[in-house]
Amino acid sequence: MTESRPPAPTADGRTGPTHRTFRSMLFGLAVGVVFLVLTSWSVDWQRVAESLAAARLELLVPVALLLVLHYFIKALRWRVLLSGTVSVGPLLAMRLTMVGFFMNNILPARIGELGRPYLLSANRPEVSFPFALATVVGDKLFDLLLNILTLLCLSFLLPLPPHARWGILALVAAGAGLIAASLAAAVLEKREREGDSSRLLERLLAPLGTRREGARAALLGFARGLATASSASRAFAALGLSAVAFAALGGAVYLMLDMMNLAPSLLTTAAVIGLGGIGFMLPAPPTNAGNFHFFAAAALTVSKTAGADDAFSFAVMAHATQVVVVTALGAVSLVGLDWRRLSRLRELRNPE
Repeated sequence: MTESRPPAPTADGRTGPTHRTFRSMLFGLAVGVVFLVLTSWSVDWQRVAESLAAARLELLVPVALLLVLHYFIKALRWRVLLSGTVSVGPLLAMRLTMVGFFMNNILPARIGELGRPYLLSANRPEVSFPFALATVVGDKLFDLLLNILTLLCLSFLLPLPPHARWGILALVAAGAGLIAASLAAAVLEKREREGDSSRLLERLLAPLGTRREGARAALLGFARGLATASSASRAFAALGLSAVAFAALGGAVYLMLDMMNLAPSLLTTAAVIGLGGIGFMLPAPPTNAGNFHFFAAAALTVSKTAGADDAFSFAVMAHATQVVVVTALGAVSLVGLDWRRLSRLRELRNPE
């Protein structure tokens, strides 16, 4: 077996990928700190403490159960996207999904999104990492679609400033771009499968020389995974599961508003989910701290549901509840995974 080589150092002596990852982590931390400072700068901390103390904690149980249901349905959706190539049991899909979210809780820059496909490739060696990663991207596409639809509705129902509406249009454009990329991936993968090799692809990979075949295989694996989201049957099934997951999350947010003695409504619930979704699209520190607080509090103030103090209290309680649920599920999901199989990825990359 050949010995794996470390990445080549950059001019300053640091490894390129490691340096870029470190910079992205710092950037995510900075973004989260800025949002957290903006959200908490002018709040009355005594009022925040009183609001948290008055919370009806007995509602935490149904909130937690709805969150568990939300994550389980999302795991089933990912399983649907994988079903065209590999059969993954519901329990394994749920465990890998929660491990990924758990990693997002302890690592910045949402590196946990890579943990889910990596662990799938490790525990199911017949599944390539590029394919698994692309199915995660496709899985996120459905969240983005629902979030865009929610934001478009909110743009007509809430008194948003002009720059917020422009931001929504930018998200719509980004979502359309991902859909186009998925369709293009489906066409590319189909042509390659039928033996009609793409000349454009060959030209793009030509400068890679001896690494061309490896890059081609990785790119086509990613394309095949992303194309799963454009399959009609799987897309409709994933959309249905997305609607159920969205409803479960909406129920959790609605009960959370009631728990914090605020006036729950469908509009406010949609505002929390829609605007909160923006925070999950931006660079973030671990647990999405700062980003979540800013957009969740903004949803309540913009919808005229609560003042700044009560909105911040809601954001703190909602964030803490979500972190505890994800951490508990993620920690339990780690038990029993065969971590020794991680070595198989190295064996596949470095065959004898």
